[in-house]
Amino acid sequence: MGERNPSPDGHLLVGDTGLLMEQRTFEEFYRELYAPMTKVAYLMMGSRQLAEELVQDAFIRLYEHFDDVKNPGGFLRTVVTRLCINASNRQAMERQRVTLLDSRVYTDPDIDEMWDRLAAISADHRVVLVLRYYEDLSHREIARIIGRPTATVRTRVARALRELRRGLEC
Repeated sequence: MGERNPSPDGHLLVGDTGLLMEQRTFEEFYRELYAPMTKVAYLMMGSRQLAEELVQDAFIRLYEHFDDVKNPGGFLRTVVTRLCINASNRQAMERQRVTLLDSRVYTDPDIDEMWDRLAAISADHRVVLVLRYYEDLSHREIARIIGRPTATVRTRVARALRELRRGLEC
């Protein structure tokens, strides 16, 4: 992997925050972000194996563009989210044709009974809730990641929360 061009003082300007960070390699980003991104993908997809596969695909895309990407973490989060959305759409189409067994075998101490409630809501709603409350992203950041207007994200979050509350009342 080629070296990224540092600023004159040997630092890189990273992200919208304006914080200066030391120059880091792809391998360092991989070690730092693999587990958190896999957890996010798992929360969105409900399958450890699929989450790992999607995160690996996202890292391949990051690797291919690493020298040109100014915010590798943001790039990776966006790619993981979009891969999860695409995979969810594929799964929904498959479920229309075939009855699938629930194969959620993976357990994580950080994931509690809320997962069962998240798994029961639509993929679009699940994605925005995970990004909003697990990843603690703003509506604007979520809108950029999923490629929808901010107002749509706010609406989806509100509807998703309403859908979760209905599930609690039953």
